[in-house]
Amino acid sequence: MKSINPSLFACLACLFLISIGCRTQQKTAKTPVKKKNSSFLLQKLKNNELDYKWLSARAATNTTIGDKKLQITMKIRIRKDSAIWMSISPALGIEMARVLITQDSIKFLNRLEKNHIASTINYLDKLAPLGINYKMLQSLITGNNIVVQEEPESEKPDKYKVEIDDGKYLLSTLKMKKYRKTVQGRKTGDVTVNRIWLQPKTFKITRSEYRNFKSNKNIVAAYDQFEEVEGKLIAHLVEVVMQADQLITVTLSYSRVMLNKPLKMPYRIPSKYETLNK
Repeated sequence: MKSINPSLFACLACLFLISIGCRTQQKTAKTPVKKKNSSFLLQKLKNNELDYKWLSARAATNTTIGDKKLQITMKIRIRKDSAIWMSISPALGIEMARVLITQDSIKFLNRLEKNHIASTINYLDKLAPLGINYKMLQSLITGNNIVVQEEPESEKPDKYKVEIDDGKYLLSTLKMKKYRKTVQGRKTGDVTVNRIWLQPKTFKITRSEYRNFKSNKNIVAAYDQFEEVEGKLIAHLVEVVMQADQLITVTLSYSRVMLNKPLKMPYRIPSKYETLNK
């Protein structure tokens, strides 16, 4: 197999974490959607978020970063608010990389190049268009609401405007008309705009968008194919598009999703592996 640059692997691993969320795109409601206020919708969103202690899954992934394409299989294990572990392999192949992310650190083991990286969680900021922390990754993985920055103001109901868009509830920090004018460059909007689409029956997120108009950087996650796992709705297909210096697209299909089964997260560095400073 052709050798792959370890920095590309690190980028891919973090982007896969972002995409592991779970995507939901259900059929457009046949009956008219009644408009609700933002307080009601934010409470419903919170009530219907995935609640778990452990999550594990297997995923087939197609990724494009610039002109580079990669198809891989991943094993994912999450201990909520503690650690995210991944084992990455080519289709039907042996493990080529392993990742362990905690609240304050990221470790990456490259078996192809026989080296490893250990850094602070801030290293993720170099790999994504907007500032990313552990909680943001965890939320994207599980399909829960994402907060890019820990701002108390961001959860205030009056921060969001409510509209109906394609049979979904749209919570947005900008009204649709103003958003379109801002996209077209005819108005100056908020530095970062957050938009969340909710399915009116389940109140699960079907699409989530963060966009910084000043830098023209954004993250868009779309969720589909929800299935029940131990009585909880979890999407089994996700597409994430990230725009920064280059366009990044990740499409991921889940299988073997399990909840609340404690698992080990082995991460051992072989003695002959080179240490790369990041």
